[in-house]
Amino acid sequence: MNKKIYKISIIFTLMFFALSISAQEKNEIIIFEKANELYSQKEYEQAIEKYQKVLKNGYESAELYYNLANSYYRTKQLNYSIYYYEKAKLLAPDDEDIQNNSEMAKLLVNNRPTPIPELGIIIFMKKIVTARNHNFWSYLSVSSFIISLFLAAYFLISRSSTTKKITFSVSVVALFISALSFFFTHKQLNFLKAKNRAIVFSVTSPVNSSPDENSTKLFDVYEGFNVKIADVSGVWYKIILEDGKQGWIKKETLKIL
Repeated sequence: MNKKIYKISIIFTLMFFALSISAQEKNEIIIFEKANELYSQKEYEQAIEKYQKVLKNGYESAELYYNLANSYYRTKQLNYSIYYYEKAKLLAPDDEDIQNNSEMAKLLVNNRPTPIPELGIIIFMKKIVTARNHNFWSYLSVSSFIISLFLAAYFLISRSSTTKKITFSVSVVALFISALSFFFTHKQLNFLKAKNRAIVFSVTSPVNSSPDENSTKLFDVYEGFNVKIADVSGVWYKIILEDGKQGWIKKETLKIL
């Protein structure tokens, strides 16, 4: 009898949590839709408050980051705008609207460094890897692997030499696609988790030769710069700009992506 009561209590607890999560998600959707409505009415500051509320509750999506970036762009808050466009690009690298609006925002950055040209093969590989998000590549990897297994099993039980050749060949191709997709998934997830890129939030910030207030000033960086973090020392970050310049800057001037 006690076991029965115990099982029933577990079931009701699970149902309660499921309903709670469902209600919470519904509430976040309502807030998000209200923020979209405020944005369409050009009430950008109020829209930002709503979007940030959804974000603080632990929800994120490319659409949320994109709409938030657009709102900051409209209120001329360039640093936040670029920051959230970059966050949106991490989750939806193949979205043309996000890419285009991000580039428009970057045109407003003062003294933006000219990126060092990359090798053609590296650019090509990046385009392939970022052509779809990691969910797409992971689904493709798993489905291709399953297809490969089925074809391999059919190869083993088939008595026809022609069928064996076809199933073997297609199975190898499916396995290759699975492995390649897994590699792309791994690369994208590593990029998402790296936390080695940041946006400059200060209007102007000096970059020094070493992590020391009294060290030589090398150059300035400006609001909206996208930098790579190469090292950390106390309250300092060693950064690398898109043009290859590097130096040390105070942590407080950056916001990690």
